[in-house]
Amino acid sequence: MFSVAYAGPEPQRGIEDDAPALFSVGFEEVEAANLWTAKPLGGAEASIRLEAGAGKGRSLRVEKTNVKGYVQWETVPIPVETATTYRVSAWLNTLHSDRKSKDGTTTAAAVYFMISPSSSKKTGASHSNIFGPTRPFFSSGSQWEKLDMSFTTGPDIDRVRISLVFAQDAIDILMDDLKLTRLGNKKDYKPRYERPVPETLMPLEEAKKIVAARPRATAEVRRVGQRPRLFLDGKESFPDFYVGNAWRAQNSQVREFGMAGVKVTFIPYILGRGVYGPFGVWRGPGQTDFSEVDEMLWRVLRADPNMYIMFYLCTDPYSEWAAENNLEDVVTDWDGNKAIVNMHFLRWDKVPPPKPDAQKSSYIERYGYVYASERLRKDTGEVLRQFAGHIRNSLPGKAVIGYHVIGGNDGQMFQWNDFHGNRCGDYSPASLRAFRNWLRTKYRRETELKKAWRQPNVTFETAEFPVPERIGTDRFFWDRPEDMDIVDYKIFRSEGTIDTLAGYGQILRDTHKSPILIGTYYAGPAASVISHRATGYLLKKNMFNYVTSVLTYDAIRWPGGTGKAHQAWSSLLLHDTFGLSEADFRSWKTYPGTPENNYHVARVETEAESSAMIRRDAGHMLAVGQGIWWYDMSGGWFSDPAIMRTITETVNGFRADLKNPALPKSDVAVFIDERSLNHVASANAAYLDYAGINRQIVLLNSSGVPYHLYLQEDVANRRLPPYKLYLFLNPYHLSDKEWNAIRSLRRDGRMLAFVHAPGIVAGSIPEATDAADAVTRITGIHVKNGGEQSLQLHTLPGNGIMETPINQINLKAPVFAVDDPEAKPVAAYADGQIAVAFKDFGKWKSLFFGGVSMNEFFLNALAHYAGAWVAAPAGNAVYGSQNFLTIHALYPGNKEVRLLERSEVTDLATGELISRDTDRLTFPMKRGETRWFHLQPPAKP
Repeated sequence: MFSVAYAGPEPQRGIEDDAPALFSVGFEEVEAANLWTAKPLGGAEASIRLEAGAGKGRSLRVEKTNVKGYVQWETVPIPVETATTYRVSAWLNTLHSDRKSKDGTTTAAAVYFMISPSSSKKTGASHSNIFGPTRPFFSSGSQWEKLDMSFTTGPDIDRVRISLVFAQDAIDILMDDLKLTRLGNKKDYKPRYERPVPETLMPLEEAKKIVAARPRATAEVRRVGQRPRLFLDGKESFPDFYVGNAWRAQNSQVREFGMAGVKVTFIPYILGRGVYGPFGVWRGPGQTDFSEVDEMLWRVLRADPNMYIMFYLCTDPYSEWAAENNLEDVVTDWDGNKAIVNMHFLRWDKVPPPKPDAQKSSYIERYGYVYASERLRKDTGEVLRQFAGHIRNSLPGKAVIGYHVIGGNDGQMFQWNDFHGNRCGDYSPASLRAFRNWLRTKYRRETELKKAWRQPNVTFETAEFPVPERIGTDRFFWDRPEDMDIVDYKIFRSEGTIDTLAGYGQILRDTHKSPILIGTYYAGPAASVISHRATGYLLKKNMFNYVTSVLTYDAIRWPGGTGKAHQAWSSLLLHDTFGLSEADFRSWKTYPGTPENNYHVARVETEAESSAMIRRDAGHMLAVGQGIWWYDMSGGWFSDPAIMRTITETVNGFRADLKNPALPKSDVAVFIDERSLNHVASANAAYLDYAGINRQIVLLNSSGVPYHLYLQEDVANRRLPPYKLYLFLNPYHLSDKEWNAIRSLRRDGRMLAFVHAPGIVAGSIPEATDAADAVTRITGIHVKNGGEQSLQLHTLPGNGIMETPINQINLKAPVFAVDDPEAKPVAAYADGQIAVAFKDFGKWKSLFFGGVSMNEFFLNALAHYAGAWVAAPAGNAVYGSQNFLTIHALYPGNKEVRLLERSEVTDLATGELISRDTDRLTFPMKRGETRWFHLQPPAKP
């Protein structure tokens, strides 16, 4: 567990400060100097000394004066118990690290713990260090803040060294009162836990009378003004939903959420019986039994007979389905090994999984089936037809308004081997047949296939998967014309799954007959899921009314983190689709796991923490015009009056949003290209994707700049609203439509910013003579080939934008160097060549950013330079539009937030009218606190 807690009266997580310390350093005692060392390393320049007078007696002051290297404070070896959980904490005061007194910029230094374990019985043995989350320790405004983390020792570990590391930027900081506390072994660890109370249900006969009087429910999405809107029984509603628990249904909170104003409940269910337990309608070949379905429907309707219901439908077949048909429908690697899975991938193996009746786990081992298999589509489609027919003809089925179709890996249809090092994919007969059919649909004529693949003899009947030797290239990009078969295969791995899900959706619509919603999970372009890179393809199917994407875990989710949702939310709006972020928030009502797991999922223990997370992430969705669902995986997670009060706040916010027919406004548009993700070839592709996309979104979220996230293909969408800053994160490939649209944006004083290597894929810019010429034509800034070198950049003084570091990444890649006397340099590569520069053309401005992963400070400065709306300084998570403003404090102190336009401001938490007419708000905040506001045009005098 890791947190930075405000030094105030609010309760702290876990063990209290007065708990006995196994080891402590307070810097007051002379003998304490023998317990630790501190030194600059890796080229860092620093002064390290004891200092008095900062409110805690003597403290250690670390004054790091340069960017390079790091300072490491380290203890002597400390005796610990094996297989035991501990917590380490220290108090920090960035009294002097706030650079406002110097050059107006806050430090971007990271501060984190590192635990180095060892064994006295195995001297010389190597053990991996344990790291706390690395995050900028933003200026606190001269307030002491607590940094802590928990860790568990291994079965042979009886010694640890504790280090506190200061890295990535200059920083001047005080440290005091380090403490190591024993939390105990598994039996001793007792976090706050309050068992949920099962709901009280009305008698079945009473519920039947009410449901019998209801008309058959309908649901659809219509465009109102510029927005896709949900309509239930013909009345406009809002996307604030509840996902109950199917396996422990007695703990679901249907009635509580209904009383809070939530109108839609999902019932999680799986088709294949025995896959996750003794339930499921699909029992075997041609065998279905729907007797338990009505019971699940009545469970919801006995809690709230007026609730609308959707099925969260995992479409997995019965456990032995994939073992049939000579294993042709089983995911297979190049060597003939089969994927063995349960809810997730387990291993590659030639040995079959054990028979279901020989397994004790409720999540049994089985073969991983091919999502694009024609046999799967046919067999599952028939079961879905029967399922929807049963719902159509049952009394409780009158309340059903749609289906969330999904299944497979993690219940989200990630390809089974997405996360396990096999980048070559699936070579099964079923997958090859599906790939060839997909090629027929894409190219239509074999002449087009031959031309695209540069293979004169290929046909739709003979096309093969690329061999692993070609996929495992040392090149950084698949950017040559002859690479197209590899790129096609990677695209198929995403689009083939969507074809399957869309087919299921069509069957359900056709069978249900009355208007219903069809939705699915889709991680989105910012999630680093290599088989979920076809959001644009999904939207063009016009099948899915909504798309759900999960929220990030770990430090980003905790109070004090920015929060992160992965979808291109603003693109969904352009395609009349609404998005839902999945808020699977654990609380003191959630049965606790290990300290590490509780930290990973952000299991909170106080009302303040819970409300801060709910407001932050629901506020983000309100700002971008989207919705949320409350995912209650094991039941009762939200079953506390304090939590439900905050849920009611979200309902009030979504109701208020119904008054806003216009698209949400911002001045910054950010674009991610899914096609370009499939052109990154090297073993470092995952890291480039993480740093350049996944991590970049987190940095955008903490930049203090509200922005809209789009798919790159929507730069050519006629519904795209105007912006002042257009930021293209990975434009390695450009289609003709995208290139034409980008050229049309070069007017009205707009700023266009391009990251790393725009247009590097051959053919992106047909008139370009080589890759450097393509980059030059796209950016308007002349560049040359810069070779391959680190993407870590070094800021040049006097550049006119900012003086401090602008990114942090340790990755070598092909780069381009600015060679344009009219461009203004901002940063350089390690060899001194210009990496970042901007150029003013009068009618428009351009920025070429040759690295990746702009930090939050550079993003804030860039938005200022472009004349865009900057709501707050970097280091604050701000989500806003003309209708809503949410700020989550990453550090404590007074906040001044600038609104997009003058507004009447109402506090969403209290309902208090803050101002009848203002363009800015000022208030103090604690770290990890969220404030959120509803904005309306001020009344005319």
